Amino acid sequence: MPDTNGLSDLFKRNGINGAIVIDDQVENKVNDIVLKILEDESSYHTEEFDLREELEKQTGYTLKEAIDMVVDDEDIESIIQFLQGVTSFKDKFQQDISLFTELLNDIFGSDNVIIKKSVDSNFKFENDKILFLDYRLEGSPLDSENYSKCIEKFSDEVVKNPWSIVFMSTNKTFSVQKEGEELFLDMLKPLEKSKYFSLLRKEADYKNCLYDFIHKSKFLQKDSIINELTHVLQNFIGGKMFYSLLEEVKDIIHTSSNEVLNRFRLLNARSLNEIISRKVSKEGESNPTFLLNWIVGRVAKDALRVDSNWEKVNDGLEQINKWSSIFHELHEDFEIRKIATEDMWDQGVNGRHAPVDFGDVFEIEYEDKILRAILLTQTCTLAIRGSGDRSGQLAQLAVQNDEKKGRVSGVPIQCWDFDEITFDLDDNISFPMDVLDLVSLNKDGKAGFALGENLVKQIPNNRNWSSGYSKRIVSLVNSLAKDVEVRLESNESIIELNRVWVPFEVLTEDDNKVVRFKIKRIARLENQYALNILQISQSWSGRIGLPMSVNFMDDYVKEPGKLSIHGHEFDCSFYTKFDKETRTEVAVDISSLRQSVLSLYKGCANYDTIEELMFRNELTTLHYASSGLELLSLTTIPTYTDQFLQKNNIRFNFDKNLLLLQVTLGHFSNIILVDEDIPPQIGTVRITAQDITFNISKEDVEGYPTIKEKVLTIKNKENRLYYIITSQHPDMNFEIQGTKLFIRPKLGEEEAAAAKQ
Repeated sequence: MPDTNGLSDLFKRNGINGAIVIDDQVENKVNDIVLKILEDESSYHTEEFDLREELEKQTGYTLKEAIDMVVDDEDIESIIQFLQGVTSFKDKFQQDISLFTELLNDIFGSDNVIIKKSVDSNFKFENDKILFLDYRLEGSPLDSENYSKCIEKFSDEVVKNPWSIVFMSTNKTFSVQKEGEELFLDMLKPLEKSKYFSLLRKEADYKNCLYDFIHKSKFLQKDSIINELTHVLQNFIGGKMFYSLLEEVKDIIHTSSNEVLNRFRLLNARSLNEIISRKVSKEGESNPTFLLNWIVGRVAKDALRVDSNWEKVNDGLEQINKWSSIFHELHEDFEIRKIATEDMWDQGVNGRHAPVDFGDVFEIEYEDKILRAILLTQTCTLAIRGSGDRSGQLAQLAVQNDEKKGRVSGVPIQCWDFDEITFDLDDNISFPMDVLDLVSLNKDGKAGFALGENLVKQIPNNRNWSSGYSKRIVSLVNSLAKDVEVRLESNESIIELNRVWVPFEVLTEDDNKVVRFKIKRIARLENQYALNILQISQSWSGRIGLPMSVNFMDDYVKEPGKLSIHGHEFDCSFYTKFDKETRTEVAVDISSLRQSVLSLYKGCANYDTIEELMFRNELTTLHYASSGLELLSLTTIPTYTDQFLQKNNIRFNFDKNLLLLQVTLGHFSNIILVDEDIPPQIGTVRITAQDITFNISKEDVEGYPTIKEKVLTIKNKENRLYYIITSQHPDMNFEIQGTKLFIRPKLGEEEAAAAKQ
């Protein structure tokens, strides 16, 4: 951690030459706070707490004596200690930021530090200053949130060197308006902090500020102030690097856009129309969608073909990567989650009246449940040609089933609301495409249409449709309207479409009769992610079912063997099949394996975890119902078992000739680093055929200089700097003994000689 001189140098080298503090309590000192509490004694009187009595009991001073001592500037340390120990007064002492302002004077010089108690919209400052802004400014013409919005407008364009603003408060809970409601966020939680700043900035035309937060409890000690300022500076420098990179990208896109548009200007209307008629009308894509995708795609391709562009972006990314590797960075970012989910999910698909497509997600009402399902029918089958026809009639949808998470047939994916959903490839349903087409009529994504009205008028003007799709919808609605009328005359609420019976209901909305089918589109998964699900689905659906098994137990020979787990040997049963005295297949008795592993971990804190793993179905590849025998094939381990083993850090090494199975589990009751037990500092231990690795925080490795010298790799995780310790390091010695992992540095010749003496 740098001292004040080091911080001063870091700030200046990164373009920050001064500080501004705006806080209505900035003049409050400890004595002022104590006097205010004592004078307001009556307001703190409750049945459980009497300030007068407790003060005299703890300090020996009456209330009047204590007030006189404060006024006369006498030694009141015992009174301060008593009041600071009362929970309801702790926040009040955090209002004294005198130590913080003194430190700013040391860093920037008193001439470069401005202290203010209030602010209005006329107060401007250059972006070479860092602003520390109190969250609640009492008696100020402008509150802190509105003043921060003024700062965003200091420049009428995006700047390469944005303004740096640090909110500070004794309160950790901030509130912000979102869609007319007040949202409360915990600023000590990185994700909620970033969400607050994201919502605060959303109205700004130009994002010209970087934000952070410091709780005033950190201002009570010099070391904690320096630590907080270091983190703030690191985050701001990383942000400024990114601003600079984005400006480079903007210039590249601008140049590439001009070049591409100039190429397109060489075309004429007739040539463009010819391309559209050939490519678009036959594939069912709308004309605007095709043209925009075509031009934007060309812009990206042309930009990447220029070497200097690639180098500029690569250099900027490398700088950010180096900075992030060395210093603390904020990883829990609300906006990056939003961008990532927006890249995956299109929630504006209904607002554009987009035709149904591969990857659309629907909600289906079934009995008293709402089922979510994803459309896995490919675009080429869904596409409507210029004639209004399509090749398929029934769509295939995979239904959500979160209980299948972690199973081979379950495909998990991050949802648009940040939750994870799992689609079950074993639970597919067929649904008429005619009903799905109706969702594109309505902005709410519901499948339905109005009866009795001019049906053509129901076709939205801002639709994203090809001429063929328009023909299809008009024809479909007219046909369905007639069929529904017939069903209603017979008092029926079910209709046959594409050989499937589908329920419907007729509702009254705005004095119109509306036909509703019990399905609604809610989002669209972008193509590349949907393709991944489709690929998994096709692999799963296309797996070959074996004929009646001739793999009878009579073909196997039971043989005794050995099981080695972390240096402990156990007897184990193997089942082998021979071909001319050569073992062709070998399987281990799961019961034998399970019993040995659990006996080793018995009494350990992580016993329940190991037990759960040992009883998982993924370990059983051959199951004989008559005998109840469960076997795991060791000659051809199935993919789903291999994935399970990798995911749970379990490694098998099998010698078929010796019938010896070596098992290594990445789960330890203790990790002993240089004779000291350190399990609380360790994250997940990773075990592969080549090495064992685990992470240890920078703070925890400081006490082991011999280890620190031999560990070079670092990474960030959960806002802490971690070293990666690996058994591949030539100077590190890893040894597994039972359920314990021992790590020691290998001794050099001089160290070894000293150890012997």
